[in-house]
Amino acid sequence: MFLKRKPLVSVLFILLFLLATGFITYSFFLPRFIERRILPEFGRQLSSPLRGKVYRLGVSSAVFADITLGDPQSPGINIGLVQAEYSFSSLRAKKLTTIKINGLRLNLKFSQGRLVIPGLDLEKLGTQQTKNISKQPDTVNLPILPDSLQVQNGLLSFLYENEPYLIPFDLLVTKKNLKDSNSPPVYRYILEIQPQGEDISVEGIIDLAANKGSFSLAAPSLDLNRFMGLA
Repeated sequence: MFLKRKPLVSVLFILLFLLATGFITYSFFLPRFIERRILPEFGRQLSSPLRGKVYRLGVSSAVFADITLGDPQSPGINIGLVQAEYSFSSLRAKKLTTIKINGLRLNLKFSQGRLVIPGLDLEKLGTQQTKNISKQPDTVNLPILPDSLQVQNGLLSFLYENEPYLIPFDLLVTKKNLKDSNSPPVYRYILEIQPQGEDISVEGIIDLAANKGSFSLAAPSLDLNRFMGLA
């Protein structure tokens, strides 16, 4: 009886060892690989340093934090927390269920007659994209398409004539249900911004199939005197 059980014990031990190895690889080495190799590679494609930390990597969701794009001392983009939700079927289709971003800060400044994102060379990035695309496509193709995108506690920092302007905003983007699931999606968005303490709402539609969009703006009680500094 002992001889019959010994092979079974060996098989169970091997299975437990493989499971433990897979768990350690998935929970520790894979997040570190993403931090040290994947994110910097994306940064090279954007011609700007990209850093971040993987807080959690699960079978249905992932959490990234402390993301910076650009010079670490003066980054163009800061993101406090990013939560992505997905499934195996959605990943195979290159889609995400939901992307939630909390604490997005976009730093802009107006210098020498043009808009600049510190640490991000938009002209170089545009030149690279032009080399990769020989003809302007009729549709917009994104590498990963989420069903919904939510940005909370966003902040646009705009430096003009050495005068800083801070514009808080929230953004919600949702995909409309279409009859043809294989066609490029159509997104509806709602952008709530508070420039100079005013409340402005922008709503619209982005049609990736037609490569166009529309929007409507609502400002119930806009005080133009607060924008005299920019004028």
